[in-house]
Amino acid sequence: MRSGLELHRRSKEPSQRLHSHFGNGDVDGPEKALDHKKRYGVDGIVIDRASIGHPWIFREAKHFMQTGSLLPPPSYQEHIDVVRRHLAHPVAGKA
Repeated sequence: MRSGLELHRRSKEPSQRLHSHFGNGDVDGPEKALDHKKRYGVDGIVIDRASIGHPWIFREAKHFMQTGSLLPPPSYQEHIDVVRRHLAHPVAGKA
């Protein structure tokens, strides 16, 4: 049973359906997010560690789930902009 996702799949049976189920674990790209959603029948996917250093994973996964196609990778300029925002954020309140 990988990351408890098999349990999610079994608990989605109509007789046990009481609330939404979200899968989490080993989702490090859009393809895996869709695979987990289809394989385990979860209502949504939680992406955590994979977003560290790659915050675009959320828009990539959403786009892939909606269209089945991959987005182009973020540009060099997008990387620079995100780094600048992240560096400025903790400093902004300390001035």
